[in-house]
Amino acid sequence: MKIKNIIKQVQSSKPYQEWEQKKTAKLTHIFNSMDNRKLGDWQLGHYNKKTDKITVFEVAEKVRKLPQDDVLKKSDSLDSLNINDVKIDFLDALEKAKEFKSNKYPKLITNKTIIILQNLNNRQLWNLTFVGQSLDVLNIKVNSKTGEIIEDSLKALFSFDKGKK
Repeated sequence: MKIKNIIKQVQSSKPYQEWEQKKTAKLTHIFNSMDNRKLGDWQLGHYNKKTDKITVFEVAEKVRKLPQDDVLKKSDSLDSLNINDVKIDFLDALEKAKEFKSNKYPKLITNKTIIILQNLNNRQLWNLTFVGQSLDVLNIKVNSKTGEIIEDSLKALFSFDKGKK
């Protein structure tokens, strides 16, 4: 399903229509994860600056509203998404990231992928994180408008000093 259709599904759902903050909160992220190629449920996060809380709508068989929660953020506010700037859907972004991974990190075998559409530092992007079998974490950022790979980094999730006992 296309990301714009998922947004429409949430916005036309009863939980969203009955939500009293729908006019003041703004869509700030869209999240999903994949385990061994199986896509999970989409989660759409809406930030309300007045309450400094986030409300997530989860899309499974039905749309449901999760309880409001505190926000993890680095600045005073979260940037909203501009859905009109999403020209590259998540499957296209995922394919571009996988191709990039195969070329630059051919030995990295992954079994979990985290997919987030967000606006970071005034750049709207697909933030894809691949978790390797050896707990290496590859992060690839794909511009949601152009499909360009903006950034990539590979890090070990855990580093152990093998010399110490």
